[in-house]
Amino acid sequence: MPLTLQTHTDTNHPHQEDHASIKGEVTGMAFKALYDAVLTQAGAVKAESFLQKSGLKLTDIGTENALIEIGTYYKAWKIAETITHDPLLGFHIGSNLHPSDLGVMGYVIQNCKDIQQAMMLIIKTNPFGNKTVSNEISFDKNTVVIKFRSKLDPEITRHWVEMNIAGYLQMYHILTDFKYVNRHSLISLSFAHDCMGRRQEYDDFFNCDIKFNQAETQFTFAVEHFSDRIFKSNPNILGSFMNQLGISLEDDDFIADVKNYIKRRLPHTGTPTLARVAKHFNISESTAKRRLLKEGYSYAELCQTLQEKIAKDMLKNPKINLTEVACYLGYSAPSALSRSFKKWTGQTIKEYRASL
Repeated sequence: MPLTLQTHTDTNHPHQEDHASIKGEVTGMAFKALYDAVLTQAGAVKAESFLQKSGLKLTDIGTENALIEIGTYYKAWKIAETITHDPLLGFHIGSNLHPSDLGVMGYVIQNCKDIQQAMMLIIKTNPFGNKTVSNEISFDKNTVVIKFRSKLDPEITRHWVEMNIAGYLQMYHILTDFKYVNRHSLISLSFAHDCMGRRQEYDDFFNCDIKFNQAETQFTFAVEHFSDRIFKSNPNILGSFMNQLGISLEDDDFIADVKNYIKRRLPHTGTPTLARVAKHFNISESTAKRRLLKEGYSYAELCQTLQEKIAKDMLKNPKINLTEVACYLGYSAPSALSRSFKKWTGQTIKEYRASL
């Protein structure tokens, strides 16, 4: 049974090349590997030119809380390709991708128990925030098939898609400490776009049957590799990171995404409104409310549960004072947090800390 992870692309012209017409946002993390590639290939002067032409600030690069229009992201790929004279820029970035390029999520996946858990977490949390391409994973007895679907012209998403597919194989080898480098390659790979560079580079890296200009983009590999163990994983560290991020493997994908978004925004803008959450996911507020209620949540209850959990986790650390907790959760004063905490738990904060 396929696991379909839907995304929402709001554009009336799906094959429109005008990047400004593409709706949605990505985080500053999406630009980290791209900027690093321009800096490495073209030097500091060209990297500064890349930022100016893309309308970016250096402080946005690699910043998980920076939200940037998705149209700017796809435009930046074209600018970077022109500056580096590298038509296979996405493929080259993906084939050199490192977990650190995923920010906090990079540390999380390095402590997962196996490749399946790591991949599902990456897809679920969408660390780059790119909602214009969705993934569909299907299993049979011997293989796993991952499909990439988008309403956008394949040429617009070409670099992004190639970075992700090449990045899968590269990350796999890093996470398994290159233990299976001579054994694991893809079984087949098809792209919806044309081959824009040397075909031999794809053949050498993927070492499988590759086709271009196909009806859809997808790759297939042996299901046995999904259960390969991750080198030096630590379940305690994994649990700690997932608690901090408000992520659960058992959560509905949308619920997990919403929790993750709230968690990221809390220390900067406080609890976001439902309208702001809906805008982030490119859906209407009524649709967001309906999807939450379908899973048994009201937005207020979801926020309260998440805030209570974060507050308890922070209060367990005696070095963190009440003012810091209140500021992190977006409260104007410690007294306001104290009242909420008593309402949530039936205990005062002093009583809760004493019970620890």
